[in-house]
Amino acid sequence: MVPRRPEYVPGRIDDPNYVRIFDTTLRDGEQSPRPTMTSTQKLVVARQLACLGVDIIEAGFPASSPDDLDAMRSIAIEVGNTPVGEGGHMPVICGLSRCNRRDIDAAWEAMRHARKPRIHTFIATSEIHMQHKLRKTPEQVVAIAKEMVAYARSLGCPDVEFSPEDARRSNREFLYHILEEVIKAGAATLNIADTVGYALPHEFGKLIADIKENTPGIGNAIISTHCHNDLGLASANTLAVQEHSGLHVQPHKAIVGANAFAHESGIHQRFVADSILGGFDLNQQLHEDNCDVDAAVNGNAAFVPGPGSSSFMPGPESAAFVPGPESAASGNAAEEAADVISSQPAVPYVGMVFDDLEEAYKIYNDYAYKIGFGIRIGNTKYNTARNVPKDTILTRVFECVHTGKIAAATKGARNRKDDAANVLDSTVDMSSFTSEKQEKDKGMQMDLSDTRQRNRLLRYDCKAHMHVGKRNGSWTVTVFTEEHTHPMVKQLGRHRYYRSHRKVPEEDFQLLQTLHNQNITTAQIMGCLGNVRGGDLRTLGYVKRDVSNIRAMLRNDVSLRDMSLTIEYFEKRKAESPSFFYATQLDENNAQYELCQNLMLDREDNAGFTMETTGRPLWGSWNIEAQSQKFYTPEVFERFQKMISTSTRFHPIHVEAEILSFDLVPNIGLDIKTYRVEVVAAESLYSCGCNSFEMCGLLCPHIIRVMVHLNVQEIPSRYLLHRWSAAATTTPPDPGTNTIRFGVPTTNTLKYNALCRKMNNLASDACYAEDTYAIVSSMVDEACKVVTNMRRARNGLQQQADQLQEEI
Repeated sequence: MVPRRPEYVPGRIDDPNYVRIFDTTLRDGEQSPRPTMTSTQKLVVARQLACLGVDIIEAGFPASSPDDLDAMRSIAIEVGNTPVGEGGHMPVICGLSRCNRRDIDAAWEAMRHARKPRIHTFIATSEIHMQHKLRKTPEQVVAIAKEMVAYARSLGCPDVEFSPEDARRSNREFLYHILEEVIKAGAATLNIADTVGYALPHEFGKLIADIKENTPGIGNAIISTHCHNDLGLASANTLAVQEHSGLHVQPHKAIVGANAFAHESGIHQRFVADSILGGFDLNQQLHEDNCDVDAAVNGNAAFVPGPGSSSFMPGPESAAFVPGPESAASGNAAEEAADVISSQPAVPYVGMVFDDLEEAYKIYNDYAYKIGFGIRIGNTKYNTARNVPKDTILTRVFECVHTGKIAAATKGARNRKDDAANVLDSTVDMSSFTSEKQEKDKGMQMDLSDTRQRNRLLRYDCKAHMHVGKRNGSWTVTVFTEEHTHPMVKQLGRHRYYRSHRKVPEEDFQLLQTLHNQNITTAQIMGCLGNVRGGDLRTLGYVKRDVSNIRAMLRNDVSLRDMSLTIEYFEKRKAESPSFFYATQLDENNAQYELCQNLMLDREDNAGFTMETTGRPLWGSWNIEAQSQKFYTPEVFERFQKMISTSTRFHPIHVEAEILSFDLVPNIGLDIKTYRVEVVAAESLYSCGCNSFEMCGLLCPHIIRVMVHLNVQEIPSRYLLHRWSAAATTTPPDPGTNTIRFGVPTTNTLKYNALCRKMNNLASDACYAEDTYAIVSSMVDEACKVVTNMRRARNGLQQQADQLQEEI
């Protein structure tokens, strides 16, 4: 028999013996570096929490990143609307926010899709935090808290939770007052947290009892607790609450793994642990001559020894302080309370400690994956002392892959600009060039070799990086810059194409080896690996190129084996089945079709990533090529480069005529047609007998060759059609112009093709998750109804018009 769960009512628990479980694994638990999860993993954990019967799931901090907001929205849509178990349990989905409108708007945007949404907002209330971190007076803090709780309720959220950060060290009378005001504003739950994690059981229990006794209106709200296990007292503090106040509260999270001090609250934890061991008096009053506790935590000032201390020295971080994520030294954080937060997403910060460089790389790489960029090792400094082992690393820099200036990559080409211009300024008969002359002037000519030209990652002079150094046996973040000068890769499915995010797990590698030995194609191997991981290739942490590289490595291992083994294998198979070489096998349930679809989506993601983050290298130092690269879309520029390569097959010969004319004669050994190009230099007009520009809208190779011959530095604007530009894909043309309206088809065929492209892109993104598929499918159904109604209305109007015409 399933125990009866009391009906969920915000601000009230009808059964006094029932304890509501509030789980913050996906929010506070994820702040520890190792457990950082992807959106898909968060959804899986949320489903399991719902199956366990958890009452409230704090799904994350939606204002921290668009990816976190999308993950929480998915949890709210699926987990927050799906009954589980025999009793049909449906959990409350909660999102954390600071006391500012931007955070609350983000939280509501993510949570509003759930059947039972909750917004959890907080602000610091201790004197030390209000003075040094918020830079606000107590009256201002009360006003902000009231306004933001009321704002959350005004959005339509029926369940608002309020937390006074650092309540343990807050002035009791002020604490009672701010709790009274937020209850009046509509808060249904009051979460009392031991933020810095050093409260003793009798102190914390009495705090809850005093709040219950002295806060007006407390009967209209539920008191919740949030106990940290920094000193192993979370359970004891929770039980003490029940002992002193008679309240039934939810026990909270335990310490997170071996890297607990890398948790965001670790700056509190480490200070507490070190201070107790060193003799610092945590309960002393902080006067003007003493240091700020939070400042001491970050190493900004020396610790003040407690009365039981003999000699306590500050830690190594106090010598050179770099503001951390909670430091009051940040100018913006001092200006707005909205910029202050004690529970941030898993973002590296100055002072973060790692056991080794591999862990530092993993944490920064996980952060980069969630944000949407790739990383690499930028610089490594080695210890050159005599008595130190060789290759001992002192510091290492992990940087964004888009670091570096574009000019650095084409410096050699640009230095040759003047020399190339001098050569092209005169009339040159390229057919008279000998092989020796061509080799001598190789630096001035185009590279026509058949070597493969790979796309290069675009350089944006990005300064984002993380600098780590060895400090007392541990690796510590000394510099962290998170500002980027380039757009992030938005679609999560494309993040994995960055090389730093691609890794084949050991178990997948073992399966890959087995499949490789069966002599099947790489596409089929990808399909098998995708099926093992859930059926979608885009959920893999690697791409087809990685599998191909591994297979090439495996082939090299066996390349020297006797070919007779292979022949023997095929002869054996043929003896077993004479139709072996012609045997076919049809997959059931359209498995082959689904594999083709997955492969197609994978290729589209790869192409989209390539277009978004890379750029084609230039052939040479011609300004017209650089101009076209900036103007055209990548696809059109690739075709324009082919025109440039074709232009080198000709050499221009000046022809006496009424206007400036050139015959484009093919180079020796090429049996192709000769074309004539006429030029009106004053009006920048060019015409060619091939009429290529009139047909396709791109300059032909013959005109390009003449432009280079005449040392033209810019392509005239009339030959750069707007419909092929990058701007045309996002900006509609001005009304009244003769420009073809790119993206606004004029014929039924063009409209049909345009809609097919849009729907294919939409389907590609929507099928990545079940919730997005359900939403888009319902939207398509609604669109079908709208189109049907519009067609009926149009047909009715047409019939009326026909009747009027007949009457006339």
